Amino acid sequence: LSISSNISNKTNNRSSTSSNISNKTNHSNSSNQEYYNGHLHFIRGLRDIYLNVTLYIKQKDLSENEKISPDVYLFGFINNYCINFKKNNKIIKEEFKGLRPFIVMEAFSNGYTELKNINPKNITDMMKIKIMYELCVSLLKLIHYIKNVGCHRDLHPGNIFIKLPKYNNGKNNNNGNVIVKFIDFDLSITNRNNLTKN
Repeated sequence: LSISSNISNKTNNRSSTSSNISNKTNHSNSSNQEYYNGHLHFIRGLRDIYLNVTLYIKQKDLSENEKISPDVYLFGFINNYCINFKKNNKIIKEEFKGLRPFIVMEAFSNGYTELKNINPKNITDMMKIKIMYELCVSLLKLIHYIKNVGCHRDLHPGNIFIKLPKYNNGKNNNNGNVIVKFIDFDLSITNRNNLTKN
């Protein structure tokens, strides 16, 4: 998968969020510039950005074990981009016109697994209890962090990533903890008053 795009006019790093988050936006004055074409994906993209950035701000001083959502590195709008992907041994090119929201986040690849892909037969009863416990604790954290901000509305095993303890040479690489992360906030609903205020 490859993406080519036109992103310009980098704005300042937003001190209200974090020094390592920047917001890039193309401020084109072209009369035919398309900001919103009626597609639901545009609104879903904005919702995903809003909730992910909100959670990142609230958790930026926490350790990996304590965070319940991915770190956010970059967000904004991307203008006139093209995606090349391989399908049935053929390279397919798909072009998108106008501004679209985008977000660059932490990739859950180092030891994380979607909850739906965890086979209960391959883990002990004690580990099942730990997973359930951490899921409940993380859900309470999620409710706390997005209180008066919004609601996820699309929680299912495919949107929950789990990192199980793994032992190397008798040592545990994440202190025996089960780490839970939530993703995909594009179907979330936001509190209108809070959104307007910010």
